[in-house]
Amino acid sequence: MIDGIDGLLASLSILGVGLFGLMFLSGGEYIWTLLCASVSGALLGFLIYNWHPARIFMGNGGSMFIGTFFACACLRFMQMGVIDLSYFQQSMNVEIIMPHTIALSIISIPIFDMLTVFTIRVLNKQSPFKADKRHTHHRLLDIGLRQDITVIVLVLANILIILFAYYIQRTGALKSLIYTMLFCACLMFILLFTHWRFSSHRQKNKDL
Repeated sequence: MIDGIDGLLASLSILGVGLFGLMFLSGGEYIWTLLCASVSGALLGFLIYNWHPARIFMGNGGSMFIGTFFACACLRFMQMGVIDLSYFQQSMNVEIIMPHTIALSIISIPIFDMLTVFTIRVLNKQSPFKADKRHTHHRLLDIGLRQDITVIVLVLANILIILFAYYIQRTGALKSLIYTMLFCACLMFILLFTHWRFSSHRQKNKDL
């Protein structure tokens, strides 16, 4: 569902798979580290030709494979428990104590995009699987951003969510998860409000 514009899914996937690879490396999961490195390399080579204007496209087969890989990586990551990040920096004595919060932040863009689109469709008495242009990337395009800028904005938003989840996890298991979800919801609300204001302003200019 997130594979709607050139380079978006590949860019978000490179970020997510790369972070999972680092976490698996720090946790001693070398097979999963190798898998993540392989997928990241394949996606990077693909992105060169998928960046706007794209010459090749991922298609349903590619996007579903990436989604399945993320699902498996999330499940394995959440089974690992505590991860010591001092592997990367000896002066750091930091532990990822809430892997499910980090996993949620990594896949937050497609998850919350799907939840928002499904909710709006159901409220409009439509099938949640009916195709439309209510996705996050469509709204960013609608307010005037180019495809490449839209991809960069969403990648930066994903990084922001990951950093938030990383620093908020010290509040505890349930709180860190709730705070991360609320943060994602706030970002989505800001986008929806911005798009609504832009659409209203554009309609007003047309009426004039």
